[in-house]
Amino acid sequence: MIVIVLRLADIARGITSFPSLLATRLAGKRFWEQLQKCLRESDADTVITLSFAGVDVMDASFADEVFGTLAARRARKDVTFGPVILMEANETCVENLKMALETRADRESPDRERLRNCVLPMLKGDEMTLIGKFEDHVLQSFELLSKHKTLTARDLSDVLKLNLNAASTRLKTLADLGLARRIEIRDAQGKQFVYHSLQ
Repeated sequence: MIVIVLRLADIARGITSFPSLLATRLAGKRFWEQLQKCLRESDADTVITLSFAGVDVMDASFADEVFGTLAARRARKDVTFGPVILMEANETCVENLKMALETRADRESPDRERLRNCVLPMLKGDEMTLIGKFEDHVLQSFELLSKHKTLTARDLSDVLKLNLNAASTRLKTLADLGLARRIEIRDAQGKQFVYHSLQ
């Protein structure tokens, strides 16, 4: 697994004189353009970690423009890059990020398909958690994968007493949301997918 660490403050230096303060929707749009360039340069097998080190404040408008957009596009399968993990965010940034992600679906145009999940993984110390809006089964599957490190649909099916299709759908949803890595393997039984936790 290839991991790339990007510092938000470094990206912000290209758009503001105060990279420790990430605020306003306009700055968020400009930042999102820069961040997308970095994300597009990586392939789907690369995990990108976005560090908040050096960021003192991020307001909800900025959080929505950047991270709300990222999570919404990921939920709609409109991205080609690998998982994005957030880390080293202070409590103020986390609160504004949480608000932006949890309310994103309510602020989108009513003619768009409503988001069932608008979520990103966040590293807090040694623990990987979810931030944003997510369905119960997403959290349950994510926590099981974090515990076991790798799972197949058969594994999840056995643990949760689900039919194989339901287990497969749950794990694919994790990968689609950027909450797991999906690796295809071929063996005597044919092709299957193994899902790996992000840490």
